[in-house]
Amino acid sequence: MALNNSVRFLLIGTVVALFLAITPLLGYSEPNTPDLTNSINLHPISTGFQTPVGIVSTGIENDNRLFIVERTGKIWILEGQQKSIRPFLDLSRQISLEGERGLLGMAFDPNFASTGYFYVNYTTNDPNIYGDTVVSRFSVSDNNNLAISDSEEVILEVAQIANSHNGGHLAFDSTGNLIIGLGDGGGKGEETRVSQSRQSLLGKMLRINVSGEGLPPDQGCGRVRNYLIPVDNPFPLGENGCSEILSIGWRNPWRYSLDPATGRMWVGDVGEQKFEEINIIPRTTNVLRNYGWPCFEGVETWLDNCEISNGAIKTDPVEIYTRVDDEGNFLGVSVTGGYVYQGEIFPELQNTYFFGDFISGNIWAIDTEDDAANSRLIHGSDANISTFGIDSAGELYLADYQSGEIHRVMGNQAASIKIVGPGLTLPDRFGVWRIEVTNIGGEPIDEIQFSGDIPQEVLYVDGGEYRNPSVILTFEDIQPNQTQVQSWRGLLPKEPVTLQNPDYQANLDGLSYVELDEGVPNTIITNQIFPTYLPVVR
Repeated sequence: MALNNSVRFLLIGTVVALFLAITPLLGYSEPNTPDLTNSINLHPISTGFQTPVGIVSTGIENDNRLFIVERTGKIWILEGQQKSIRPFLDLSRQISLEGERGLLGMAFDPNFASTGYFYVNYTTNDPNIYGDTVVSRFSVSDNNNLAISDSEEVILEVAQIANSHNGGHLAFDSTGNLIIGLGDGGGKGEETRVSQSRQSLLGKMLRINVSGEGLPPDQGCGRVRNYLIPVDNPFPLGENGCSEILSIGWRNPWRYSLDPATGRMWVGDVGEQKFEEINIIPRTTNVLRNYGWPCFEGVETWLDNCEISNGAIKTDPVEIYTRVDDEGNFLGVSVTGGYVYQGEIFPELQNTYFFGDFISGNIWAIDTEDDAANSRLIHGSDANISTFGIDSAGELYLADYQSGEIHRVMGNQAASIKIVGPGLTLPDRFGVWRIEVTNIGGEPIDEIQFSGDIPQEVLYVDGGEYRNPSVILTFEDIQPNQTQVQSWRGLLPKEPVTLQNPDYQANLDGLSYVELDEGVPNTIITNQIFPTYLPVVR
């Protein structure tokens, strides 16, 4: 009736073995490549991570760090393209990696700037509670790039029934309460229909208060209950069930996120045999919603004689996809929930929810302002997409579980500009100003012109187009992943001098951009390139 759970989810074995195991069971032929429209582009920014399952930011304005969570127990900092020398936190000695277990989630306290708190979700190797879920709070040290490893304070413990479908994601909702997603535990969970039981935390989305006011967790079901119960939970007093429960009927919620514009949470729930789901948890929390598993998979009945009850409102997914489409194209078998894009660099992507599939590498988009919520398949990749993440500015990233690469999700019209200069060609006293343009989007860039005034101390010699007092460098027909280089030369004075780079202006209409910060010569560009100071003293 169901696929073997040992090959159903992303955290078991190698990707190749997993895919080969799934394919014969489903009767697939060699996957075709679907027709893709309105494509985005993926730009690799770093590699060398081991089984990444989380990309997290502090949410603090101008904090450009990304925290990369490895299933094997370490959390690293990625700043720009630079991976930290030391892990931010290393829990590898206290984590069980059996099956799908591991370090599975991380979230920063909404008031992290003042509290220094962050939260993690892992499966423990403690022999007394081996394999169970632990949610703990840690503190950052005086060194903002290092956590205090012995500051752990256990918030919640949940007994697990198997080594799969652990869920593990953490996120704070719009009211500052912590959302904890737990799967049904695998095959035993399906057999016992634990997702439909309000006396168990498995197969549920939980909502607890870790830093404010609430009710005592006397009717909670955690083995450790170092938290309070929000008064607007569906059953905060635990009427006939666990007071932590926000919603029921989940199989394995793998990555969910808050849409800050609406307060809704978008959730990817991994399917059993036919459907992968995207669900929405409304901002209103005092109603118990039932998302169907194992009575339903997608919108179809999965188990006979399985009734939706428990005083819950049955809530269908807003989007599903099958293993293959009507034309035989392979779509995927393990959904990875994503984020609603709220960044500024790619305005054409704003208010779009992106999600993907771990096996196929396909990425879909849903216009969140469209009531029909119809998804569009917009990109096919070779990535084993284990997680999406956003930085503190709302820009979107994803992780490749197998290769350990972190990619930035970009619009098609994007370029990386490197402004270098002046480089010296002694003993002739020539200075060389270089601009490199790399097309990191998915469509050709027809033309870019850069115009910069020649520094007063410099005598123009050659290169580019001279239009006193400026030099113009023109780039034409730059294909995706192609780099073009243009330069001009000037004669430098004999006396020692510190030169300021020209304030380049460019015609970049339609390109995606961020501001070019002072002293940062390699970045995505702006519609108006701001001054970059590159002192050269000789």
